[in-house]
Amino acid sequence: LPRFERTETLFGNCVGGMHNVLTMCFSLPVQSLSSLGSQQSAVSTYSVMTGKRVTVTGSMTVGIFCKGGKLNLDVVGCKDLASPHSSGLVTAYVKTYLLPDKSKDTKKKTKSMQKSRNPMFKETISYKMDQKSCENLTAQFSVWDKSRVGHNTFLGEVLIPLY
Repeated sequence: LPRFERTETLFGNCVGGMHNVLTMCFSLPVQSLSSLGSQQSAVSTYSVMTGKRVTVTGSMTVGIFCKGGKLNLDVVGCKDLASPHSSGLVTAYVKTYLLPDKSKDTKKKTKSMQKSRNPMFKETISYKMDQKSCENLTAQFSVWDKSRVGHNTFLGEVLIPLY
């Protein structure tokens, strides 16, 4: 399971009642577009995915749990997200991958949360795999603003290596 030297433990259960035992729960700042290069999140000021100039801000609270042939990624919520809209609100969702595999096999999403800069998802995304299969993978959590027309806007990401 991952070791985190730069993370802060927040509480015993990320999402109350989802699991009897939670391996990790933490809040990390969202960062920009590390998936374009190294496994470390590179600090970048704007979302270049859609051409919209959005300052990447905020944090994401997630949990990781591995037991009984399942890897569970708990997506609790986000706080203080940037917005590309004049209203200042976003319709956010979180997309996950298990890197280095960016195929449809590891791509999963949360439901969209309407009109908030502080969306609470309280969702668990599950992958069928044992703890040994998690080695050398990185959990990617990226947050997006869902657009009714055109492209969705990238708002930031968190990468967590699974050792």
